[in-house]
Amino acid sequence: MSGLSINFEKSSLIPVNCEPDWVQRMCSVLGCKAAVLPVKYLGVNLGANPWLLKTWKPVIDKVEEKLSLWKAKVLNKTDKLVLIKSILNSLPVYYLSLYKMPKAVVEKLITLQRIFLWGKEDGKPGIAQVKWEVVQAPKKVLQEERLPEDISSYSFTKAIWKGLVPPRVEVFTWFVLIGRVNTKDRLSRSGVIESSDNLCVLCGKDIESVYHLFVACEFLWQL
Repeated sequence: MSGLSINFEKSSLIPVNCEPDWVQRMCSVLGCKAAVLPVKYLGVNLGANPWLLKTWKPVIDKVEEKLSLWKAKVLNKTDKLVLIKSILNSLPVYYLSLYKMPKAVVEKLITLQRIFLWGKEDGKPGIAQVKWEVVQAPKKVLQEERLPEDISSYSFTKAIWKGLVPPRVEVFTWFVLIGRVNTKDRLSRSGVIESSDNLCVLCGKDIESVYHLFVACEFLWQL
């Protein structure tokens, strides 16, 4: 025997389809108080309707707290990605051990994370550089499946996620290889800037594409 005993003063009797007189007598015998569902136990609302958005409000509020605006200003994209994968995705796990998360809650949490990752410093939504499925993918999947075949054929691409360089360099290099850097060419095609303002900011002679900016620009090779 462990020697542990129940503290009835901190316990509650939760009756289901019981007569009020019987509940009152049992509370007197046990020395506890009566309660009704839903009740909060270890941070989870037991007996609550899991399909209602308000049941998941504590989880949503906690995620919003972690994604406060000052963190979005301070952290770079790599740090934001680590925060999303390591911390934010683990917050609902405890709730998920009891309830199945409704689609509306899933979409709400993903929206919060998207705004945090791609948003601008002033809190406004920014341009998503890759699909959210790619953001959530493991590094192994990014290495093996996301790079175009003509690029992945080069042996150096296998070392991108090996930890040989700082994480921010890994992420930026990967963005360059898949052509998702916000160059003037990409911004003009997205309607962010005028199509006439798509020339290279360095040489001013050709369209500022990923290939031109990192490979073909004559000014680049003079640096």
